[in-house]
Amino acid sequence: MYSRCARLAKVINAMESGKRIVLSTFGSFGDIHPYMAIALELKARGHSPVIATSEVYREKMDALGLEFYPIRPDVPSYDQEEELAKLVAGLMEPRGGTEKVMALFLKDLPEVYADLNAVAENADLLLTHAGGADGSAEARPALGVERPRSYLAFVCL
Repeated sequence: MYSRCARLAKVINAMESGKRIVLSTFGSFGDIHPYMAIALELKARGHSPVIATSEVYREKMDALGLEFYPIRPDVPSYDQEEELAKLVAGLMEPRGGTEKVMALFLKDLPEVYADLNAVAENADLLLTHAGGADGSAEARPALGVERPRSYLAFVCL
């Protein structure tokens, strides 16, 4: 894992400031917060980070002064507590939860791909979540953009 982190750091450190770097992720705050920390550090180093994730996180990004781009699928907002609780409960089920997560992305995969394609069009780097269901695997060759993956859990390695 260290070597992957070191490679990412080397790529970012080698970049002159002012690069547009898209950070694409999806999930809960535990998935989003690491990318926000990276984006804040990139911004402090003179880059232009863009967080590409679910619309539900727009307000959080705006509060931090981070550029935001919505990526489908749309999920219920935090003020729609009942709908959100139902979705989360289904996604966290020990049996079938993973399949429901994948189904959530796969049903909208062409739209997810289109969203990611649009935000990464002028990007110098596209940093993605390890899952790959966000359309980033398809976007990278089509866009000609560097696309390192990040891992938030050892289970991903």
